[in-house]
Amino acid sequence: MGLGHPELLPGGWTRLGLFPGSLLSCPPPPLSLALAPSAEPGTLPGGAQARRAAALGAPAELWVFWEDGIMSGYRRPSSSARDCVLSSFQMTNETVNIWTHFLPTWYFLWRLLALAGGPGFRAEPYHRPLLVFLLPACLYPFASCCAHTFSSMSPRARHICYFLDYGALSLYSLGCAFPYAAYSMPASWLHSRLHQLFVPAAALNSFLCTGLSCYSRFPELESPRLSKVLRTAAFAYPFLFDNLPLFYRLGLCWDAARGCGREALSSSHAYHLLCALLTGFLFASHLPERLAPGRFDYIGERGRLPGGGGVRSGGAPLPLGWVDLCRAARSLLHAGFP
Repeated sequence: MGLGHPELLPGGWTRLGLFPGSLLSCPPPPLSLALAPSAEPGTLPGGAQARRAAALGAPAELWVFWEDGIMSGYRRPSSSARDCVLSSFQMTNETVNIWTHFLPTWYFLWRLLALAGGPGFRAEPYHRPLLVFLLPACLYPFASCCAHTFSSMSPRARHICYFLDYGALSLYSLGCAFPYAAYSMPASWLHSRLHQLFVPAAALNSFLCTGLSCYSRFPELESPRLSKVLRTAAFAYPFLFDNLPLFYRLGLCWDAARGCGREALSSSHAYHLLCALLTGFLFASHLPERLAPGRFDYIGERGRLPGGGGVRSGGAPLPLGWVDLCRAARSLLHAGFP
């Protein structure tokens, strides 16, 4: 048997977690789980995700580890920290997630050191928003890497890991607001009330969306749809707010016959928006694993695709900021500023 299909252990668990073999090989769910005060006779509480986990013999306190549509490759839900680290070198359903966040961490760190160590970069205040962005850009993929690595230590540890992950993601969204406010604002928005409040509003969004995304984990089993709506909203709203300048410029330049000068979006802007929107769609729709449960357990699941697509779109404010910075510098030179 391969790594993803080891022999069954008591309770329907393997040394990698749940085994999605024949339901006949797993003990039935306990009678105490068969009925709930708010459930109809013969059903299990918590929606399809909890029902499938219970059907495979998973105890109720371990349903939090079950991902809908992911049938194999789970790690033992009581792993030690050493086991979690070693599992990143084995093929589990978190391996791709771990490495698609760990490797970009070093890329962003390299870009941070390269930019900060460049000649005259730190002496120019106009470059500082890029440095502010790169600090949470290094933290965000590293925090996600740690969350996916150590999330199988216990149900409590899993929640804590993802709380930290959500906090780092919200901090990253705040970091994105600095280069957007400094370099990407439409000319008609400069020095307006929206421009002055853009970064403070992003800070408030970061605080509120961290709380909302963390709260979304509590009703995850009882009301999975509500949990998904809250979490999706907590992730989507900061993205939409931070990219308001780009959406405005996109609408301004939609008519190809109308010249829009420095307001025009580059191919880097379009690539960033496309990757971000695709990532959000896959996260909200549970595609492609929803169409073929068990076929995308290791590679291709929507949580793994955003791991790559999200980091690619997440790193976009760096080249976008650089493009808009260069455009702004050329505009100042043409206007006669030194």
